Amino acid sequence: MGAASDAASNGATHGHTSSHPAPPPLTTGKLSASEILTLHTHSEAEDSFREHDTDKDGVITRAELGALQSNATVAAWFDRYDKDGDGRVSLRDMAKVDYESDTRASFDAHDLDHDGKLDFEEIAASMNMTKAEGATAEQEKARHDFIDGHIKRFDTDGDGKVSYAEGWGAFNRRMVEMVESPHKAEL
Repeated sequence: MGAASDAASNGATHGHTSSHPAPPPLTTGKLSASEILTLHTHSEAEDSFREHDTDKDGVITRAELGALQSNATVAAWFDRYDKDGDGRVSLRDMAKVDYESDTRASFDAHDLDHDGKLDFEEIAASMNMTKAEGATAEQEKARHDFIDGHIKRFDTDGDGKVSYAEGWGAFNRRMVEMVESPHKAEL
């Protein structure tokens, strides 16, 4: 889970109902490399969005996109982004769909046994922290403690694993919040 784990927000425990204590705050106020890259990518998408939003009202309509793209492209684009079916797509709509899709795909790629949760070894592999041959007992303990700390930080149901909603979904929510922030230039 790497930088994504470090980047998750306190919103990760929204709706937390188990008897386990809420995880501690996960951010220091500094952006991770993953967050910076995501914001840069979003900036490029925002520039393209503004180019297609010809009337500058903050949404792209079928007519606006159709003036620059083929009918097939317009249909596919609206199928992907217009989740409420109102014929208008905002930058917020795009960010939500893209970040949820990207983080879900990344989670699924690391969920090697396809049980919908990442266990210790899957998290270790996602962080490129698998057990190293020749590691000292002290190094192995540090590796184990670090990975176990990630699990405890996100495991709100206490099963020793991290589901998408518990961990990666929290990262996604933080990224969408950052992209939508009126202060994003300060980030």
